[in-house]
Amino acid sequence: MSNDTAPISDPLSPSDGFIFFELGSALIQEAVGIVFETFCMSIYMVVFGLALHSIRRKGIRSLSSLAMLGVVLYLFAASFTLWALNVAHWFLSARGFLLPGDDTTSLLDRAVESNNMSTPLGVPEEALFMFNLIIGDSVVIWRVWAICRTRRKRWVVTIPCFFLLISLIFIIIDLTCLTGGGFAESSSVAGTNAVCNNAELISWAVSFGTNLSCTILIGIEAWKHRRLMRSLDLPSPGRGRSPCFAVDRLLSLLLESGCIYCLFWLTQVILFVPVSWFNYTIYLYNILGALGDQISGLYPTLIIVIVNYHYTIWDEPGSAQTKGFNSYTGGNIGTGSASMRSPVVAGNTSTIRWNHRADDHESGEDSEAAEMDVFGGAGRESKHPIVN
Repeated sequence: MSNDTAPISDPLSPSDGFIFFELGSALIQEAVGIVFETFCMSIYMVVFGLALHSIRRKGIRSLSSLAMLGVVLYLFAASFTLWALNVAHWFLSARGFLLPGDDTTSLLDRAVESNNMSTPLGVPEEALFMFNLIIGDSVVIWRVWAICRTRRKRWVVTIPCFFLLISLIFIIIDLTCLTGGGFAESSSVAGTNAVCNNAELISWAVSFGTNLSCTILIGIEAWKHRRLMRSLDLPSPGRGRSPCFAVDRLLSLLLESGCIYCLFWLTQVILFVPVSWFNYTIYLYNILGALGDQISGLYPTLIIVIVNYHYTIWDEPGSAQTKGFNSYTGGNIGTGSASMRSPVVAGNTSTIRWNHRADDHESGEDSEAAEMDVFGGAGRESKHPIVN
């Protein structure tokens, strides 16, 4: 008795086999990106919850606080929508190929239908990502603006603002090209002219320049502040030590997170490099692309969390940090080239004035004096805190 069995159906032609292989590989590769983006989205949800808690704990006392709440809500809504669109993009592609309207549709027509069903989502996905990029960069610039508080320093903020404007212009060009010529024909790697071809690449590169310049400016301010603390011969930062180091820790966290974000953002260059669908680098392409979709909203939200929690932790009455500061200073610190004023008991507010000059007579916005509200609390709006 022969063990040979007749085939159930005729074998696929080489062309049909190639179509199956290509579409199947694409679905698996994109699924890897979807899974990783879902992981990033879960992290974002945690950070989003922390951001809402920090804003509620700090209280909405001004228009800037209300604006930050709006930014946090918008970035999360846009990132969540972008994730949902990416998932829908994958499902529509799979459905168009595996479940066509007509069972007798050829494989080539199924591939075309799969592409046509998911293509309309391309422009909304691109628009959400790009506008997340602009809003996120604006948050970073606003943070630098709050740190560089004197008129003499704030002119340097025009550098990242200029980058932001250029990035916005090329984002508008990119979306115009996509809506005018169709997403498939006018993407970052294929288009009708050089401007459309490179609009997304230029906007990404300029956005990287925005974040890099902001990180450098924050690093300069952190270096100046740490040099000042050393000149005051204060104890090294630690638990129960001087609360002026809360500012030092805040600047350090903003600097470190900015450097990490720049490294992550630099990985997005792979999206503008031709990658073969038949190479394992395509998995890296999809993973980094998913990372870029979420980190554009996650990082600005993380900045708000860092800033707000540094304030609310130091706002706690009777905290170990406050007790340590009072025990170290004895309630007040002597005057001189750097004078520190003791906490205002009624408002739980500590106002610290640092003068970088030998005399203590010059005041005003053009002076190098920097008044920082460390504890916050009542009367914060009447001061000029380093962060709002």
